[in-house]
Amino acid sequence: MLKKHQILSFLLITFVSISCAQKVVKTNDDMRQELAESMQKSHDWMWENRSLTKGGQRADWDWTNATWFAGSMELYKVSQNPELLKQLRSVGEGLDWTIGDQTPGDKHDLQWYRSEYAKFQESNDKNIIDIMEHAGKKTTSFADNHTIIQVYADLAKIDKKNQYLDQTNKAFLALVDENLDVDMTDHLAVCWSGEWSWCDSLFMGPPAFAKIYDVTGNKKYLDFMDRKWWKAYDLLYDKKEMLFYRDASYLSKKEANGAKVFWSRGNGWVMGGLVRVLEVMPKDYPTRPQYIQLFKEMSAKISSIQQDDGFWRASLLDPTSFPGGETSGTGFFCYALAWGINNGYLDKRVYLPVVKRSINALMRSVDKNGKVGWVQAIGKDPKQVQAGDTEVYGVGAFLLAGSEVYKVLGE
Repeated sequence: MLKKHQILSFLLITFVSISCAQKVVKTNDDMRQELAESMQKSHDWMWENRSLTKGGQRADWDWTNATWFAGSMELYKVSQNPELLKQLRSVGEGLDWTIGDQTPGDKHDLQWYRSEYAKFQESNDKNIIDIMEHAGKKTTSFADNHTIIQVYADLAKIDKKNQYLDQTNKAFLALVDENLDVDMTDHLAVCWSGEWSWCDSLFMGPPAFAKIYDVTGNKKYLDFMDRKWWKAYDLLYDKKEMLFYRDASYLSKKEANGAKVFWSRGNGWVMGGLVRVLEVMPKDYPTRPQYIQLFKEMSAKISSIQQDDGFWRASLLDPTSFPGGETSGTGFFCYALAWGINNGYLDKRVYLPVVKRSINALMRSVDKNGKVGWVQAIGKDPKQVQAGDTEVYGVGAFLLAGSEVYKVLGE
């Protein structure tokens, strides 16, 4: 007969054994499979439910949808799902490979813009800004409208059909030749001109120019991009904080806690743009080391202010004012950091825990149907966000992040 202490020991061992059996430790392969399914489901949900978002009310060339398509392209590169490629190709064909609204007869050439800008400089008449914005929404010079070109360039490379880029080359060569260079402190006065006067534009414009260079080999595009990038950097980068202001109007603004205003998604745009430029920039390009240095600085800063739940808050230096986790900024940060690990620029031992926390947070934001939640609405600075908030660019950020993390987990 068993003694009392023997019975207790047996029960304890049995309890521990059952507990350990119930605690399933996921392998990297398990996590990759779960991530791949979550990404495909989120793309499919967005494809079927675009009308539910503001992005669904915009043309496919708009930056909102184009960011989603850019993420879907990266998903295709890791999944090789032919249906994804078919869908993305249909987007380009549906747009006839155009940039923005190119309605014939509209006043949207750069010479016209410059004349209007000159009037503004002389009169400081805000009505002229309204005129320029109205015209600018139909131009091919506005950086937001260049986001879709990143997808065109990838499709041109995959399909070996450079004719996809015929209209892009025409518009971009006009910008390069014009080489517009105006003061950017009045963001609203110049944002439609082709200047990158707001940090978001560093995701929209530079990767498009870099990718077109990659396809065509025309170094003019890369040199133009490089000059414009560092002009934006000189205006908007805070070297002490190692973060970007959204635009010049935020240089002196403060959050409720007295900290400077640094918007999560805005800095996410920058980091996303950085890695997409570095991905195609030649190893021997003269200023490449500066891009890498900037990337490492921002990576260190961003990692240091990640919150315990894996998210970053809408306001990077004042997390308590907008306490909910925010998906779009988190997605871009996760994407950039994972890319840095995959390409040998960031120490895996230091940054992988940050990446894993963020991808787990992102996956918790995807509901059972594939809807990505906690996405801050279209804006220009930190705002409150709720669990049910979604947008197409938030899906894009998740797909970009997931595609790079998928590679990390495969090593």
